[in-house]
Amino acid sequence: MISNIPDIKVPIIKNGTSNILSLRDEFKNKRLILFGVPGAFTPTCSEKHLPGYIKLYDSFKKKYIDEIYCLAVNDHYVMKSWLISYSENHYIKGIADGNAEISKYYNLITDKSKNFMGYRSTRFGMFIENNQIKSLQWHSYEVQNLENNKDVTLIASSEVTKYQIFKYQNHAYGIQFHIEIKDTTVHEWGCVPEYKKALEDQLGDGALEKFDQSAKDNMSDMNNYSKILYNNFKKLL
Repeated sequence: MISNIPDIKVPIIKNGTSNILSLRDEFKNKRLILFGVPGAFTPTCSEKHLPGYIKLYDSFKKKYIDEIYCLAVNDHYVMKSWLISYSENHYIKGIADGNAEISKYYNLITDKSKNFMGYRSTRFGMFIENNQIKSLQWHSYEVQNLENNKDVTLIASSEVTKYQIFKYQNHAYGIQFHIEIKDTTVHEWGCVPEYKKALEDQLGDGALEKFDQSAKDNMSDMNNYSKILYNNFKKLL
C-alpha cells in the first residue's frame, strides 16, 4: 500500500465552493480523516456513511483531527450538490475524484458496471498525518487483485468474501465480519431490490421475510459470537 499523498489536482469542495487544488498541498501539515464512498446520492452513502461523519465530527475534533474529507468518483457539480443537500450545518469537505485518479493511485477502485455505475471508489477510511497515511480501513468485499501484491499474505478466505483476513507486511490486517448490531438490518437490506431478488432467486419466495425473522430471533447469539470472534482476532495482532 502506498503511504504518501500524491500531487494530483482535483476539485475540492469547501463550504459550497469548488476549487481545483493539489491533494498534497491541501493535506500538508494536517491531521485528517479521508473517507471514500461509491457515489454521491446513492442510498447507503447518503443515509449512513456521510451522516455518520457529520454526527461524529465534534468527536473527531476532540481527537485533534483538523479536517474530514469525503471522496467519491463524481464530478464536482454532483459532489457539491450532495454536500449542501444536508440540512445540518456541517464541515465535511468534498473531493470530486471524477477521473478516479486518486482511487486508482491507491488501488481503491471497484467495478460497479453491473449496477450501471462504471468504476467507483471502494468504501474506505484513512487517517492521514503530515501527508502520510497512518492507517487505512476498507471494505474487503470490494478489494481486488491482492494476489499480485507481494507484501500481502492471505490468511482466510470464503466464497462470499475472498479476502476475509489478510496481512500487509508485518503490521496491518484487513478483516470483513458483517457484524449485525440492529434488528432492522435485514429489513434495510431488503429495501435494495437487487438484494431481495438475489435472495429469493436462491432461497425461494418469502426468503427475505424468513431471513429477517431468523436474524431477529438469533440477534443476541450472533452478537455474542461476533464479539468472541473479534476478540480472538485481536490476539493475532
